Amino acid sequence: MPRIANESIQRVVDANDIVDVIGSYIPLKRAGSDFKASCPFHKERTPSFTISPSRQVYHCFGCGAGGGVIRFVQDYEHLGFADAVRKLAQRAGVHLLEESGGGGGEQQDVERGKLLEIHAEAAKWYHGLLFEDKRAKVARDYLRKRGIDGAVAARWTLGFAPPGGDEFFGFAKKGGFRENDLLRSGLCGKAEESGRVYDRFRGRVMIPIHNDYGEIVAFSGRILDAAASPAKYVNSPETPIFTKGKILFGLHKSKRALAEKECAIVCEGQFDLIAAYEAGVENVIASQGTAFTAQQASLLRRFAPTAVLCFDADAAGQKAVDRSLPHLLGQGLGVKVLALPTGEDPDSLIRSEGGARFAERVASAREIIDYQLDRIEMSGVLTGAAGVSKAAHRMAEILKMIPDAVHRDAAAGQIAVRLGVTSKQLHQLATKSPGRREDDDPSEEAPRQEALQLGESCIFLCRASIRSTEVREWLRSRTEPSVKDLGEGWELLAKIVASDFSPDDKAGFATFLAQCPAREQAALAAMDERFFPTDILAAAKEFWGGLRKQRLIEFQEKVKTKLLQKNLPTEEILKIQKQLLDIRQRLQELASPI
Repeated sequence: MPRIANESIQRVVDANDIVDVIGSYIPLKRAGSDFKASCPFHKERTPSFTISPSRQVYHCFGCGAGGGVIRFVQDYEHLGFADAVRKLAQRAGVHLLEESGGGGGEQQDVERGKLLEIHAEAAKWYHGLLFEDKRAKVARDYLRKRGIDGAVAARWTLGFAPPGGDEFFGFAKKGGFRENDLLRSGLCGKAEESGRVYDRFRGRVMIPIHNDYGEIVAFSGRILDAAASPAKYVNSPETPIFTKGKILFGLHKSKRALAEKECAIVCEGQFDLIAAYEAGVENVIASQGTAFTAQQASLLRRFAPTAVLCFDADAAGQKAVDRSLPHLLGQGLGVKVLALPTGEDPDSLIRSEGGARFAERVASAREIIDYQLDRIEMSGVLTGAAGVSKAAHRMAEILKMIPDAVHRDAAAGQIAVRLGVTSKQLHQLATKSPGRREDDDPSEEAPRQEALQLGESCIFLCRASIRSTEVREWLRSRTEPSVKDLGEGWELLAKIVASDFSPDDKAGFATFLAQCPAREQAALAAMDERFFPTDILAAAKEFWGGLRKQRLIEFQEKVKTKLLQKNLPTEEILKIQKQLLDIRQRLQELASPI
């Protein structure tokens, strides 16, 4: 996986003032030299969210959230570090360099940018044809029947692909795009025999597919002439910027609603999602006609703890539910299922009943355990001991998928009551214990974690090291103890001391801050700008001397306990006494200036 080069991260931080960025998300009010706002990460009556322009950090005194501009975008948009950097780079027009093990990161970035540009231009072209081309009347009529007017089509950039064989290719070539790039984009194909380049999408309503931070990476095309092709929908093939199993349709619009509602309504199709979102049910995403993949479940887990599956009631929909469960439950998500009336989907229900009624149906969705048990009872399998045993084995398979022990025990209790067996028997059937999720990314910590609990000495030395290169260099030269040997709780100071940004280099510090874990960022953001003594190095030496004294006293007590041991050889006693004399001498030396 390419890594964004440090110099690119620094340019991104330098180009994005934290006040401007946060102010584009929430309203800010000036408070002296700082800015204040109501915290976007928790509910509060009195604003306690502060942004410091001089330090380029934010900190909430209510919930403890804090960090730099990249951390804010990560937490607010629920993005990973790299995606937040890319979003800010796009905002500021900064070109990113990406490094990879074999080199070529810059070339990959250029190629990715070219593919994104092709898709952006294609979306504009298809969208323009939808409203302007006479041949698009059939597409406009189709959308109108589905309750989609011009305003909705504009909000979702819906388009029309003409029935001709190579019209888009001709348009793109005139626009300066190379044939090889158009073939790599998946929007064009090439006939093997004749070598003729053709458009992949022809005679279809075009639906742009965005990644979770808003870039168009693919398309889905809905056929308008059913007799022309057996495939109702055609999707872009996988490309360097698009992997179907890693994208959730509509997430770029719905992610804030998912986080606020703490629930994701999962539909199969894009039009289901558009109908729900436009009807006011905004906490919705679509799996694009397939069962959930592990990557999609991992992505969804960033935004909402619960998923409500709204798949079709037919056999294919039930299979999609079953195939989705291992990934959703395995990611620790709560799962519910909305049983749709036969022959209905979210789109048709919303058009006939309205968004409010659909929201009521969602609220009544069954927990996955109850839903699966209902299916078993309706199948008539529970007619004897063999049927109960079969049902218990089936439900034990679901128990295996649940990683949380408390959740698993509660689910086993529900199943036991319904089937008339014991929880112990169910746990015995579910013998294979779920493993730790390998896709957990420690660099993407959950927002609003408490800041590190640091002592006064550590806080002062961190602040002094940020403020003074001289203090940093002096701390680097310490050997008894060295900063890196201070142990748990002092890792943050060790990182600052090892860094090379200058005290007046705000962008350098912001870049350093951006690459710290969330808890360290929150701790740094919480360190206020209290008065510093004139001689900051002398003050740092005092704090360091106090730290050394404390460690020597702790060591002295440990050595003394050795003398309490019975039957110590004389040689060992003399050795311990010599250690104690040495410690006392070093403590006396600390009474003098360092």
